Amino acid sequence: MRNTIRLTDFTIEKLQEIFQITDDLQEGKYKNFLRDKTVIMFFTASSIRTRVTFEKGIYLLGGQTIVFPSETLDKKENIEDVTGYLNNWADAVVIRHKNIEVLEEMSKYSEFSVINAMTDVNHPCEILSDLYALSKIRNDFRKDRYLFVGAKGNIGGAWKEAAEAFGLNFVQCCPSGYEMEGVSSKWELNQTTPEMDKLVLLSDIFGISLDELVGREFIVHENPIKYIELNAKMDTIINSKEPYRYEYKSKRMIRNLPFIHINLGRGLYKAKGVISIGVISCGIISVGILSCGVISIGLLALGILTIAVFAAGIISAGSIALGILAVGAFSVGYFSVGAMAIGVYSIGADAIAQRIAFGDAAAGHIAIGKTSARGTIEFLLKNHVSADEIRSSIQKEYPG
Repeated sequence: MRNTIRLTDFTIEKLQEIFQITDDLQEGKYKNFLRDKTVIMFFTASSIRTRVTFEKGIYLLGGQTIVFPSETLDKKENIEDVTGYLNNWADAVVIRHKNIEVLEEMSKYSEFSVINAMTDVNHPCEILSDLYALSKIRNDFRKDRYLFVGAKGNIGGAWKEAAEAFGLNFVQCCPSGYEMEGVSSKWELNQTTPEMDKLVLLSDIFGISLDELVGREFIVHENPIKYIELNAKMDTIINSKEPYRYEYKSKRMIRNLPFIHINLGRGLYKAKGVISIGVISCGIISVGILSCGVISIGLLALGILTIAVFAAGIISAGSIALGILAVGAFSVGYFSVGAMAIGVYSIGADAIAQRIAFGDAAAGHIAIGKTSARGTIEFLLKNHVSADEIRSSIQKEYPG
C-alpha cells in the first residue's frame, strides 16, 4: 500500500510487515534507503515531537526534507493542481492538517506516498508506534482488551480505526455526550451497572466525582491534571493487577529474538528468546514449566539436551525420559538407563532391551540379570558368570 491516511486501509498482514521492517531498521538494514529522495512536509508551527521524529528519521535514511506550514495547503489553488507540480519533485509527502479531506484529495492525484501526520479525526502514525511497542511487551497484543478513557478526538478516532482494522477488543469510558460513534461505551448512564470499587478507583485517579465519571454532571476544573502523579497512580494499579508477574526483555536482539526473555507469573506467560525463562518457554537455552529448546529444562521439556520431570530429547534426563540417550526413573531410548529402562541397550533395576539388557531383572537378546535373566542368551550373575564369558558372547553377537 502506498498511502498512510486511515488505519482502516490496513490489514493485519500489512501491519506485521511494517513491524518486521521496523525490526530490520533497528538492526541497521535499509541504510541510505532514501538517498536522493525528497520528502515534502507540511507541519503546524506547534508541532515538535512528530515533526522532529519524521525529519530525523528521513535524515538517518539519507533523504532530504523540505518543510512548509500547514496553512500553505489552504491557498485558493486547488489540491489537484498543487499535487500535479509536487509530482515532479516529491517522493513522499507528510501532512499535518486539520482537514483529512485535504490528504484524501491529494492521494487521488499523487504519484507519491501521502502520509498522515495528524488530522482532527485521527493520528495513525502515533497509534502504529503504540501498537509496535505493545507487540514487543505483550504475548499477543491483538488478544488484549483496550479501554480508551477520554472524549472523542483524533487519538480516540485512530484507536477506533485500529480496532476495526486489526480486530481489537476496544471500548471507551467517558461522560455522556463524549462518546465515539460505533464504539461501546463502558459505564453508560442507566445502561450498565459498573463495579463500585472500580468507579471509586477511577474517580480517585482523575480527581473527579463519581457523578462526573458516569456523566451525571460535567465540571471544568480550575486545576489541570498533573500527569506525573496520574502516571504514577496508573503504574501502581497496573502493577497491583498482576503482583506476581515479572517480565524482562534484553535490548540486545539476535535474529529478531531478544537475547534474554524472562516472563513469569500466575498464568500461561510465554518467553521466547535465545535464553528464555517462562511458564511456557522457547529458546536456545530454555527454562519453564513447558520448555522447548536446544538445552531445555522444565516440568515438561523438549529439545536436544533435556532435563525435566517429563523429558524428551536426543539426550534426556527426568522422571520419565525419552531420547536416544535416556536417563530416568522410567526411561525409553536407544541407550536407556533407569529404574525401569527400555531400549536397544538398557541398564536398570528392570531392564528390557532389543539387544543387551543389564539389571536386577533383565530381558533382551542378551540378558544379564542379578536375580532374573530372560533372553536368547542369558547370564544370571548369582551363578558367578565371568566377565570374560559375557564379553565374548557380546562380541560374537555384535562384532565391532
